[in-house]
Amino acid sequence: MLQNPGTAGGIQTYLQNSTNSLLNACFNTAAAPLRPLRLLIIPSYVSLMQLVTSQFTASTGIPVTLQSADYNLRAEWMAAFTRSSDKAGNSTGPDFDALMFMSEMMGELGSTGALMDLQPFINGDPKQVVDWNDLQPYQSSVSSLYKQQVLGVPTAENPFIMYVNWPLLTSAYNISRPTLSQPGRLSFYPDTWQELISVMQQVNATASDPATGLPRHALCLPFKLRITFLLQAVMASIMQTQGFTQGFLYDPLTLEPLTNNTAMQQVLHITRELSPFIRTFDLADVVDMSHCAIALAGTEVFKSLSLTRSNHQFMGQLSMSPLPASTEVLDRSTMQLVPCTQELCNSRRATQ
Repeated sequence: MLQNPGTAGGIQTYLQNSTNSLLNACFNTAAAPLRPLRLLIIPSYVSLMQLVTSQFTASTGIPVTLQSADYNLRAEWMAAFTRSSDKAGNSTGPDFDALMFMSEMMGELGSTGALMDLQPFINGDPKQVVDWNDLQPYQSSVSSLYKQQVLGVPTAENPFIMYVNWPLLTSAYNISRPTLSQPGRLSFYPDTWQELISVMQQVNATASDPATGLPRHALCLPFKLRITFLLQAVMASIMQTQGFTQGFLYDPLTLEPLTNNTAMQQVLHITRELSPFIRTFDLADVVDMSHCAIALAGTEVFKSLSLTRSNHQFMGQLSMSPLPASTEVLDRSTMQLVPCTQELCNSRRATQ
């Protein structure tokens, strides 16, 4: 419910009035000061949540404490949100009242029994402060559910964007922008996974950190879990020649796995080729582009280019584009990897 600052006033007033009414009804006394709400969040959302929660506290008088934790330490997140009991069998409750988590953690968190089913609260709210009916069907009926229970409210849907640091590539590595107007080229570069690998190999070959052996200027991701997003992005470009309705793990019509073939071997090969160049910024608000030849990240990098933000020196210097495409794709009639054709995929480079 902290996802829409523009409607925060109405939500906060509603929460405060409802809480006070409940306490008065139960205890027949004025509502005592409430203890702080405790939120567990990932480091990259600290600045945003500080702004939103300060507005919430100013409006309601309810304090909020924020704690961030390394998102890769799954055990700590599980322990913080797993219900425990004392010797008498009484629930001592979790360490936090709410947390922000990525959708891929839904199964792990749901299996602990620590998350509350939110559907009764959504159905019973006449004001619909969560705007549940306005969510996309996938969000309200798939990504927020675990065993038919609503265990989370989607708060953000962030695109995966490729940011290319051309000033760095040109000055430090003598890599110039290609002529994108030539026939058959897409409007961005690198526009295939093979070209991305080639650029990163050239960067790594000319300037490696002697202490780590890793490139001084890396292929950057916001945090380590985004490596799974990279794998899925490569899979989608190879498995889904006709769009997302085809699925990329299973064929939605036959439920046949799409991973036991040469196309999946290519997915793993591309991801393995890129993995030595990856650097993540798990404890930072945003990717630091001074360390990056190319970054695969969300809109937070674009926002960080403003005059008062951390990447302001790159304002107007980075190119932004979709992620690279694949020139080889899965032919579902043979379940094998084949060159992209006009019949298989809508690509300007299909015939090359």
